[in-house]
Amino acid sequence: MWKNREHMEEIIFLLHESRCPLPLQDDSELSAVFNSMRDKFQKTLNVLQDFQAVNSDRVFNTVMTYMPQDFRGTLIRQQRERSERNKQAEVDMLVSSGGSIRDQYSLLWRQQMDRRRQLAQLGSATGVYKTLVKYLVGVPQVLLDFIRQINDDNGPMEEQRQRYGPSLYSLTEMVLLIRLFISLAWGRFEAKKITRDQVAVMEQAVDVYTYEFRRFITFIRYCSCFYCDGGDATNTIIYASITVALVF
Repeated sequence: MWKNREHMEEIIFLLHESRCPLPLQDDSELSAVFNSMRDKFQKTLNVLQDFQAVNSDRVFNTVMTYMPQDFRGTLIRQQRERSERNKQAEVDMLVSSGGSIRDQYSLLWRQQMDRRRQLAQLGSATGVYKTLVKYLVGVPQVLLDFIRQINDDNGPMEEQRQRYGPSLYSLTEMVLLIRLFISLAWGRFEAKKITRDQVAVMEQAVDVYTYEFRRFITFIRYCSCFYCDGGDATNTIIYASITVALVF
């Protein structure tokens, strides 16, 4: 997911009028086509960003239903909000200092990996710390087991990787090829000008990719879920709608 998001931002940047070769800027017909492509990528990017934000909140709120509904739950929410503000401030600082799109996504991915490690560390807590987490903070054991295994190679997410991964990987390959084509077309424009037939093929590729990616998001929005059986006397079942961004 993050790679698709990064490639889309790079393509939007390349398709900006100021980045196009001067002869193309002077061609009103082609400029309109490139502007249309950019708008399609921007709308698709907005869909992905909204999907990731909504699912992140959904995961947290689902987990919070199994946490104590008292001051401890409030503290956990405040800690998460503070952590996310700090992460966003780190990204904003990078952007304001002139960081590239690649730099931004390297940072975003590192932050995502930090979230995963924090989950795994919480689930793997032992000794006195585990006692504090389980009894003082009030985290149920079934939830600790769940988050400890969530990103294991054979963990709860493996079925989703096998089932939905190939489709996402194909989309990622396609958007990478679109970006590569635009980069080469712009970079070698003086040596070999892009033809209208090539622009037509690129336009078709953009239409296919943006349509199929939004279709994938719409589908996965309602399918990215699984169940974790706690196996205790009450057969506790935790339902979690997990953001695909945590998987891919």
